[in-house]
Amino acid sequence: MFDSSAQSSMLGYFYQPFFALQILMSKDIEECDNAQIYIENIDDIDFQMGNNHLTLYQNKHHINRQGSISDKSEDLWKTLRIWSERIKNNEIDINNTTFILTTTVEASTDSIASKLSIDKNLRNTQQALEELIKISGEGVENKNKRLLDENIRKHVNEDYYVSFDSLDLQLKTKLVQNIYILDNQPEIENVQNNIKQILRFSVRREQINYFYEKLVGWWFSKVINNLKENNNIPITYSELHEKISDISDEFKKDSLPIDYEFDFGDVTVEYLSPEQKNFIKQLHLILVNDNEIANAVLDYYRAYMQRSKWITEGKLYINDLSQYEQRLIREWEQVKSKLENTRTISSESDKINLGKDIYFQVGDLKLPICSSGIHSNRGFYIMRGSYHILSNSLRIGWHPEYIQKLSINEKQEEGLDMEVES
Repeated sequence: MFDSSAQSSMLGYFYQPFFALQILMSKDIEECDNAQIYIENIDDIDFQMGNNHLTLYQNKHHINRQGSISDKSEDLWKTLRIWSERIKNNEIDINNTTFILTTTVEASTDSIASKLSIDKNLRNTQQALEELIKISGEGVENKNKRLLDENIRKHVNEDYYVSFDSLDLQLKTKLVQNIYILDNQPEIENVQNNIKQILRFSVRREQINYFYEKLVGWWFSKVINNLKENNNIPITYSELHEKISDISDEFKKDSLPIDYEFDFGDVTVEYLSPEQKNFIKQLHLILVNDNEIANAVLDYYRAYMQRSKWITEGKLYINDLSQYEQRLIREWEQVKSKLENTRTISSESDKINLGKDIYFQVGDLKLPICSSGIHSNRGFYIMRGSYHILSNSLRIGWHPEYIQKLSINEKQEEGLDMEVES
């Protein structure tokens, strides 16, 4: 059965990293060269400037803007409780902290939320404070009555009221003065579109989605690693700016993006179809060890996926790929010819050693698929994997008699299949 509350919660979790990325991308480099951001540290999002001023964000995401931010809404009071507890526990310096509650719903007219708006024409912190004190006081009074009368039910916000009410007047005043409620904030898909809009000056129009995927993939990887390691390491503005610059270099006209440098680490031989295992048979002919075969499988798979992505995204045409493969074949022929002319081959062991030397020398070549500078020190899996793709189609090989041996093996396998069937 479809659970809309689970869907809303999941979108809320995804919303935070996207919103944090938008915050960091939206700031001026002159203003925020030393800025840094944390996710799920003190608050949903902590944004810190070079002067150590801290801005805490609480994000409330509602699907299709359902819900409200009324005077007694749970979103408002749950947030106030979080901030009140942080203050009581001396986790933050209230004099050097701005508190921001963002919500995708609209604040009611003349509500507490509207009086804490960033709009100077609506903002009235004194009235907001008075109303918050009144509501929280009534909540504490109701709790005291409930403890004496079991017929009185506990209010959903009771703990939140008690927490805010426990602050002294000076702290309440300072907290409320530093709160800003931003209503009608963009929902998650609009935040994603905002990020793409910011990126439009970094890449050609037709490549924005591809660029966005790479940036968001890196961003989420950073966020997940920080959460998993619980290391409280921020993501800095400079780091983000550098990453965007690096990706921009990949999208220059003479370049190709490198997407899978560290992906598919769990891919093994079992992931491959029977038609994709000829290159492994070729490696068995020269008796390479299991670790080398595992590395070859990764290179093959990454190169296969990378080339497919380039073609799908219109970054690489079949004719260009064919020309690259012809170049690889020419270099393989050069290595093979030189080694064959320096060897005396008189036994199967000699042939195996020759094949190994061809394989490892070809693997050490530096033959990037494009002239872009980034391919001079990254993405080596593309060349190695492309050689395995060529090997898989038997257009190249390592053992000097690879075609004959694989043909014999294939016939033997066919014979075994026929015996099993009979």
